[in-house]
Amino acid sequence: MSTPTQKSPFERAYRRIADIGLEDLPFITTVIFLVLFITLLAALVFGAAFFSFGSGAGITLDTFIDVYTEPRTYQLLGNTLFIGLASGLLGTLIAAVYTWLVVRTNVPGRQYFRYLAIMSAAMPGIIMTLGWIAALSPEYGFVNRIFQGLAGITVFNIYSPWGIVLAISFGVLQSAFLLLETPFQNVSSELEEASRIAGYSRLETLRKVTLPMLLPALFSSFLLSTIYGIGNFEFVLFFTSYRGGMETFATEIFSLIKLNISPEYGRAAVLSIPYMLLAMGLIGLYHYFTKKREKYVTVSGAGSRGDRIDLGRSRFLGAGYCVLVWAGSFAIPAIGIAGMALSPQLGSAFEGVTLGNFAAFFELSKIQSVLINTIIFAFLGAVGVVVVATLISYTALKYDHRLARIGDYASTIPLGLPPIVYGLSIFWMILLVPGFNSLHGTIVPLVLAIIFMKTPHGVRIISSNLIQISDEFEEASRVSGWSWFQSFRKIVIPLSLDGIGNAFLFVFIDSMKELAGVVLLITAGSDVFTNYIMQLYGNDPSALPTIAAGAVIFTGFILVFVFIQTKLQGYSASRKFLY
Repeated sequence: MSTPTQKSPFERAYRRIADIGLEDLPFITTVIFLVLFITLLAALVFGAAFFSFGSGAGITLDTFIDVYTEPRTYQLLGNTLFIGLASGLLGTLIAAVYTWLVVRTNVPGRQYFRYLAIMSAAMPGIIMTLGWIAALSPEYGFVNRIFQGLAGITVFNIYSPWGIVLAISFGVLQSAFLLLETPFQNVSSELEEASRIAGYSRLETLRKVTLPMLLPALFSSFLLSTIYGIGNFEFVLFFTSYRGGMETFATEIFSLIKLNISPEYGRAAVLSIPYMLLAMGLIGLYHYFTKKREKYVTVSGAGSRGDRIDLGRSRFLGAGYCVLVWAGSFAIPAIGIAGMALSPQLGSAFEGVTLGNFAAFFELSKIQSVLINTIIFAFLGAVGVVVVATLISYTALKYDHRLARIGDYASTIPLGLPPIVYGLSIFWMILLVPGFNSLHGTIVPLVLAIIFMKTPHGVRIISSNLIQISDEFEEASRVSGWSWFQSFRKIVIPLSLDGIGNAFLFVFIDSMKELAGVVLLITAGSDVFTNYIMQLYGNDPSALPTIAAGAVIFTGFILVFVFIQTKLQGYSASRKFLY
């Protein structure tokens, strides 16, 4: 029995609902975001089970039995795990050595290597895929042709499982570098000095002192790189699937829906289940592991930052390693694309120069509408993510209620849904949820996919800025008579503009590069650039020079925004230092 001073949980909940005001907008937005995410999952299951169409329509017990007793399913699982784990391990190793050389040593040009690592973000996955083909194809890759002419050997066959691993490993350099940079900077030099005084060599100190302190950051990089690897679509599709080779969950789901004459939505949904569980399991492991980071805290003040290590003459070898890594992450595929764009025909890169491919690109059907669609879709997606991510960040950091932790879940759980499964889920949500079916055939489903996929990233960028804003500002404004909305609009938003701007640019750039998350949602009137060039290449591989010309223009356009984002981040960091 409740007393006058102790209300029951139902009474407290009722009172809380009755007292909802504008200041609860961030919390309400967070709840709506989670509800919609759950609706996505429900739509995927119920849509494929009860409202499916095409061959093998609907999910039945026989569907599960067929899928999970078929050896091919476990082959897909093994392939997906191999690609994810191998690329996660190799990508983290490559990026960790690169980051250590740039951050902790005196390699020549280290200030430029940081920008070169970030520059790799300018190349969309589908364009990097074509770049690797132009560089390492056994038939006409310019690197292989050089070595075939000099020594009669093929250096590397990109059309192989290890070609996928190599491309993904270099492709995660930018994200892994940004994740590892700060932990490498903040390693305590005092512990390293104590180890050296105790008689340990530099290598022993690295193995027994430095690496254990960096374990959380390294493991986080490994997990996120692995998640990216198991969700990768472009490299697997072009390097092996189109040639009848390796398939993964992502390419199989795509094939069942897009490449079959009659889509098999039920079978695709059943295959999505272990795919989601695998990705969500890794996200759960990442979330659990990063919450334990306080055990590894070594920074107690500005003086505890790691000292720069003098490599002596070896610093030039370090610089050579950084050049090679950057070449793999950007320069080699970029040269391949550029050489192909200027070549008179397929297989004659650097044997002649022509600008005709650029003119031919702009003469392609629908190319202008595709480019306009891409910019509009990326802009709307970035705006949506910034609005939602700002309110979720506020809920997690500033909302004064025990349920504020719901913001942590809203910013983490969506990472566990593989990109192509997002497309399948949103497809069913658009068809089944009342009021949404009118959106089919527009770019709105694509924008929704971006909002769900990129909001967790936006939350992390905005939260890093929002957490530095003292609650005293809002408290003072409320005492002065301002409403919550006035405080939020005139204090929180202006002080968070650096993070909001960075989040907008990040999502805008990433949206233009996205393919796997939107490929199942694209219709004739909502095509975007990445899907358009994928179809061009799939229909006619000999059109690669024309496609490469468009890829060069598109990459240059994105590179401008990457440069702007990098400059804004540098300006933001310097301004925080001054204040």
